[in-house]
Amino acid sequence: MSIIQIIVVIGLVAFVIFGLWLLFRIRTFQDGNDKEHVKKLREWIKRNPKRAEELGYTFKEKTKTIDSY
Repeated sequence: MSIIQIIVVIGLVAFVIFGLWLLFRIRTFQDGNDKEHVKKLREWIKRNPKRAEELGYTFKEKTKTIDSY
């Protein structure tokens, strides 16, 4: 193998390792913020019901009725 081929192989391996590391970091970051994101979205929908309806977001408060038990 020539020096250029060795450098290219090392670069490709480093690129793959970096991609896997980045994928892992993105997944762990998303998992941690799901509940917080949903909470903020619900609060925004409550504050801006008309805009939320225009965008297609629907959030209905759960009401405790006899039928829901």
